[in-house]
Amino acid sequence: MSRPLVIAHRGASAQAPENTMAAFELALRQGADGIELDVWKCGSGEIVVTHNRDTQELSGKAGDLQKLSLRQLRRLDFGRFKGAAYRGERIPTLNEVLDLARGLELINIEIKGMEVRSRGIELDVAEAIVKFRLLRRAVVSSFNPTILSRLQTLNPAIRIGLLLYEKSPLPLRRGWSAQFLKPYSIHPSFGLIQKKFVERTHRKGQKVIVWTINDFHQLDACIEAGVDGIITDDPAWAFDAMRQ
Repeated sequence: MSRPLVIAHRGASAQAPENTMAAFELALRQGADGIELDVWKCGSGEIVVTHNRDTQELSGKAGDLQKLSLRQLRRLDFGRFKGAAYRGERIPTLNEVLDLARGLELINIEIKGMEVRSRGIELDVAEAIVKFRLLRRAVVSSFNPTILSRLQTLNPAIRIGLLLYEKSPLPLRRGWSAQFLKPYSIHPSFGLIQKKFVERTHRKGQKVIVWTINDFHQLDACIEAGVDGIITDDPAWAFDAMRQ
């Protein structure tokens, strides 16, 4: 049995501040097969890498990143919450992260937001993937089917991944949109993982990448179910656990 790909959740976020260059660099040093990152479009139009639209939790200063320019965002410290060693970490752009990670087997770009209307982020992400020649390495995921549908319209060659969460409303939890999206991969939370689910998804020719796996019980269940990839905060731990 081949092992699942080990994908670093927001980089090696167990040790380094999530979604920063420090976290992605550490994931590479730990030998991760891939990385997962979150993107938004900031007020000045650049695609920036961070999980929350509100900058309060990660930088200590409140702000709506969709209204703040990249210059304003660069003044914020996105490493301070992980301690003095990471003080001064700045928010990265998507281009910076893709340039660093272009040699990885898989780069999972999650587009955030559940709005029906778009600010054009899909086109920007699609263009970045083409620019860095990552059509065979990148997967763009979202909980929002309309985002994924727009991406397919813009560039059918881009691989998309449908995110599922056990606490979502039933249609989203069961991935009803997969029947017309026909995604490259399905990305369920661990609470949705069952061997039959994985087998059914594989029969459709789709990969299963599960999140977020941080303990032995979860890892063992994923391997037993035959998933294709795990998203974890701690790639070094995952490799060590699989060796054991």
